Amino acid sequence: MNLTLNLVHERTLVGAVDSYLKELVHVRPFLLQRYADVLEGMTERWLDARGVNAVDAPDAAWIAHYIAEVTDPQAALAAVQDFYRWAVQSNLMAEHPLFSQLSKAND
Repeated sequence: MNLTLNLVHERTLVGAVDSYLKELVHVRPFLLQRYADVLEGMTERWLDARGVNAVDAPDAAWIAHYIAEVTDPQAALAAVQDFYRWAVQSNLMAEHPLFSQLSKAND
């Protein structure tokens, strides 16, 4: 039952961010804090705007808009890209939202 609860928790945006941050044990503390600030801020803003707590709910346009509005867009982009790369590798979603948008634009 605990495994089932973890799978459900990780499919939520809040749960996936939480699980991802817990896996960053070998990351320098300042980088972990920066990633946490970006991803928790993104999650909070998404839930306030749309209210859908699913890891695959934010689309590329919304994510790009969020990144453009933060104080350090380069750091935000790195955190978001790494988080979604982890989510795809963890089978929490089928494709990276930013990469899928780029591949559609190149078609």
